[in-house]
Amino acid sequence: MDHDSGTAALPSKERIALESEKATGKLDTSAKEHKGSDKTNGMAEYTGGHRKKTVANWLKEAADKFRWEANGANAHNDTAENGKRRSNVNLAIDDKQAHDNDERPISNTTTERNPCTASTSMPQPIRQVRSRRATQELFARLKLVCSKTTDFVGQVRQAVLSCCGLGEDDKFAIGSKSASPASQGKELGQQPPQASSSSSTVSPEDYMARWLSKTFGSIASIPDNALLKLASTFTSTADTAGEPSSTGKVDRDDSGTNNFAFMVQINDENPKICIRVPACGREGLWTNRDAQALREYALIMKMIGENTKFPIPKVLGFDNTMDNFIGAPYIAMSFAEGRPVEQIWHEDGEEQESKRQRILKTLAEGAAELRSFKFTKMGAVKFHEDDKTPYIGTSYNANFGFTVRDAEFFEKQEELYLAEPHTSSRKHAEERLNVFKETNRKMHGWKTRKNGCFWEGLAIHAYMSAMLDIIEANLKKSSVTAEETFVLCHADYDWQNIFADDNGTITAVIDWDRLETVPQFRGWSRVPDFLQHDWEDNFTWPYLDLPRMSPEDYDRYRADYARYMKDACGEEESKFTAKSALYDCTWSYAGFERDQEELVRKVVHTILPRIPWSRGHLLGIGKMIDEGRDPIVELGLKARLDELFSV
Repeated sequence: MDHDSGTAALPSKERIALESEKATGKLDTSAKEHKGSDKTNGMAEYTGGHRKKTVANWLKEAADKFRWEANGANAHNDTAENGKRRSNVNLAIDDKQAHDNDERPISNTTTERNPCTASTSMPQPIRQVRSRRATQELFARLKLVCSKTTDFVGQVRQAVLSCCGLGEDDKFAIGSKSASPASQGKELGQQPPQASSSSSTVSPEDYMARWLSKTFGSIASIPDNALLKLASTFTSTADTAGEPSSTGKVDRDDSGTNNFAFMVQINDENPKICIRVPACGREGLWTNRDAQALREYALIMKMIGENTKFPIPKVLGFDNTMDNFIGAPYIAMSFAEGRPVEQIWHEDGEEQESKRQRILKTLAEGAAELRSFKFTKMGAVKFHEDDKTPYIGTSYNANFGFTVRDAEFFEKQEELYLAEPHTSSRKHAEERLNVFKETNRKMHGWKTRKNGCFWEGLAIHAYMSAMLDIIEANLKKSSVTAEETFVLCHADYDWQNIFADDNGTITAVIDWDRLETVPQFRGWSRVPDFLQHDWEDNFTWPYLDLPRMSPEDYDRYRADYARYMKDACGEEESKFTAKSALYDCTWSYAGFERDQEELVRKVVHTILPRIPWSRGHLLGIGKMIDEGRDPIVELGLKARLDELFSV
């Protein structure tokens, strides 16, 4: 199917200006206020400067990541109050010592990465929202620190409270369901801070109940009777539709953040169905834009289900109003059988490898079914009034749950969360990359050249620009038309949304919110997210007690998936699959400074394996650029990059 329309979401001028101000420190009123404060000295005795700096760095990074991904704070809400929360995690760091140890100092003026900001400037979510993994990693790191020192527990606990957005009356144990902060401190030989008389200990269960109420409100308590009535309209005969069942059963799944899922079965003779209700589907929060988005998500699923053999739940019906049995908007669909791949992939047993291969093979075969959908623009998939004819239009980048819906959200919804289509993936990436370039110039261009931050920023931009140029050139080689073609791909193509049976055969792919058209290398033929973690930021192996594959394993399974994809759709359609993880990260990270730096360092280590000090290399590259030279070409780095990105 060939369709004209839509394109990638360009960041609005307002958003770019906001990012620039935020990155240059104009929105951060807390930096000076907390500099040198006693609260920042919690790690003063923690075994020396370099180790102290390293622990502080990853603690702040993990805490920020958890706060952004679990709470989804908006960039335009990142006021002085939130700045103070960040500064609570900023531990005492000596800038000179950090520089001497080749570590960039923690700074409240560093560009912040926010999922809401990111999705506004992207044609689809960049899949940095992985709150479960972020939570696991944060608490694993905190637990490790607490086990090695006796003078850091109070600081760690305060960091957790701050990054989770909790107050002093919300204290609960770190990494333990039974131990209170006080008992934990005593076990480690520390006198716990005194709580106010009005404070009370909150268990993880109580905290989750609070979070559930705050996120979903009345939706979490929709009566079973109302859900059974609604379900009967899709599974019963006409004369019994809308009648409640005395033998019906309702299971509630609150594991998501954007939607609440109800699994409903009216009786043993009827199949179980899933009724999915948006977190914002309540009076005072639900907007016309949300209603349009829910309609689009339902129709996208119907289009894929009716025109392909892709394993997608069947849409039984939807309502984007509150005028129904449950008093909330919903999408009703068939129940997804099986278990998430994240529960199967690391299961021990003799058949582990055969299960993994079956997962990859059946997933590739299913994804190849999407190759019939092609578009001339990048953006949100929309439908005409007939509910069948798709076109590409303006993207709406607000999440149903992550996005904070305060007064500013409703005031600036149109300017902050809408993005027009685009016809060139390279131009779109360049737009985002230039935000970083301008930010680097404003932050480091005239003050701090001596410490190298400016040169390092120049080098990172040069590498990113060169890699994007190579991607664009390879796209043009593969295109049979002068104009770029865009394709479909799941917006959160990770293993929590991919279901398989106990043998490893894919049974369903769920969660199709915010699907958009994307460049070919990011489309249906790319590897799933769980096969590209080694190119993402903060990857390490092994990692404490969390299951994780080696870099060689990632290479091997990507090659296996590429082979299965080639068998399913041919060599030309699958040419980007093997390198899609690298392509995807390069294109996606164009708007994120921290991710760019991590990616460029990995690329440098790959093409220059005998240069362990990547920052020294980047400083040299940046200095050459500042002198008006082109080191990427002059030093032969372009040829090395061409080889790395070759398809």
